Amino acid sequence: MRRDLSDVLHYFLPELSAEAVVSSEGSRHRLATEPSQDETASLATAPLLSILALPIADSDVVRTALAWNLAVEVGRLGAAAVVVAPARDRDSALWPAISGSSLAAEVLYADGDDLPSLHRAAADAAVSGARRTEDGGLVMVRIPPAELRDLGSGSPLLRWVLLFASNDPRDLLETFGLARLLHRSREDIEIGVTLHGIKELSNAEESFDRLEEVSRRRAGIALQSYGALVDDLDVYRAIVAERAVGLAHPQSPAARALCDVARLLLQRARETELG
Repeated sequence: MRRDLSDVLHYFLPELSAEAVVSSEGSRHRLATEPSQDETASLATAPLLSILALPIADSDVVRTALAWNLAVEVGRLGAAAVVVAPARDRDSALWPAISGSSLAAEVLYADGDDLPSLHRAAADAAVSGARRTEDGGLVMVRIPPAELRDLGSGSPLLRWVLLFASNDPRDLLETFGLARLLHRSREDIEIGVTLHGIKELSNAEESFDRLEEVSRRRAGIALQSYGALVDDLDVYRAIVAERAVGLAHPQSPAARALCDVARLLLQRARETELG
């Protein structure tokens, strides 16, 4: 069953009263006083945002754009949507410029690039996001794949992971390898896959079935499908224009597909606490 913030509030209240909270500009502000009784009660009944980890390479502009567009769609569905990015992304062009809250999502930057830094930033965002909504939501974290090389006993950040994959056989093989690496780090991990660059939905179904069958047979991994994103020129136009597809071309096949995937992710997040 999904837990709310009251179940884990004792983990976060010391940080909320004395430590820093990440703001929408990635800076930190201290609370002047401890939360009042009314504020604590409000926090205790707020749904905790789920944390979704997305391994995406530094140079992968397309998958970064897809992640951002999914966050925007989650926000457009009425839920809280936050992207947490490594510190190295602050001076890059990976994420679009943001004008206030008009895009229904925000990008926060962690203090570092490693998993502990990203997890701290994601936990902060999950708590602060819960204060702003009654409908829950998602904290989506870009993880540089290099940070996954030495997972040791795993990371609390890697409870729920979404992998983007294309129909290309080599890409599907790499996705399987990454799923196996993640699964070895913690057996309770939930790994989802979203296919992108798809011409026909039947192709996406065939690719996922093949990937799921190999993962289950060779590594004992039960992959979850989170739909497919069609190959549409509007995606690339939106990347160039630094605008969300759902805002620039709301009736396009790409926008509808993004909304469908966002709805699947949000539904799973609301079913059970992940992250």
